[in-house]
Amino acid sequence: MKRLLFLLVTMTACIAAWAAEPYVVYTPSNTTLTFYYGTKPSGAFGLNSGNNYPEWYNYGTYAAVERVVFDPSFAQARPTTTAYWFYDMENLTSITGLNYLNTSEVTNMHGMFFECRKLTSLDLSGFNTSKVTSMNSMFNGCENLAVLDVSNFNTSNVTDMNVMFRNCKNLTSLDLSNFNT
Repeated sequence: MKRLLFLLVTMTACIAAWAAEPYVVYTPSNTTLTFYYGTKPSGAFGLNSGNNYPEWYNYGTYAAVERVVFDPSFAQARPTTTAYWFYDMENLTSITGLNYLNTSEVTNMHGMFFECRKLTSLDLSGFNTSKVTSMNSMFNGCENLAVLDVSNFNTSNVTDMNVMFRNCKNLTSLDLSNFNT
């Protein structure tokens, strides 16, 4: 009986782990987009793939989002793209928990922060960009971005950096010494 109970508990844990996936929830009452990893609830958005827009963009939430939060659970996720994740979020003022975004498998960061006009600082020094091939328009239109740390970016596989920093009017310094172009 104990062996059967042990097997049931083990199988339940395995099924729960197998069912875990990354997902995103938009909360209109506080205009927050939150990234999680676990059992995806009804109404939550899945992550995008390739060069496709994410579901939350297609749903129309992008214009209202003021805050993005990465929950600690999201550290378990391994997205392969972050393309368009914050695209056109012109009211976005803060992103917290970026240290929970593991970018080790990401190949596409196209337009990730495109037109995030109200962001004033971003510390992306923890990003692993060794597999990224596209950074096209990544910060294009971030006109109030005054502090941007991309000092640890590995760009050895990047083939597209077109207009990466276009219209970043408030950047007064930028350390690109590790960029391999």
